Amino acid sequence: MKIKLISCLILFTLSLSLSALIPPDRPVRILVVTGGHDYNAESLREMLVSLSPDITYQMAEFPAAYDMFLPVNRGRYDVLVFYHMWDKITDDQARMFVDCIKSGKPVI
Repeated sequence: MKIKLISCLILFTLSLSLSALIPPDRPVRILVVTGGHDYNAESLREMLVSLSPDITYQMAEFPAAYDMFLPVNRGRYDVLVFYHMWDKITDDQARMFVDCIKSGKPVI
């Protein structure tokens, strides 16, 4: 039930906020950031696959996910979806994340 609610929320949010931002000729690319807790990976994958054929995703787990906030990697996704429990973060990692958001990346 929780997964269905999350998927509906993600789909609704994405369709409203990204429809004007993403060209209709390509899928919306989601970066799903995980880490810090256990979860049913298969259920999460099934939910992401079921969202829409117009949505693709890739997974990144902390701490390696910080690299995805670097300017060189920001073009690989359109929106950040967090499904994690963020632990400690360094000042450099915080700056990297803030710069990513300031560059216009939406966050869910």
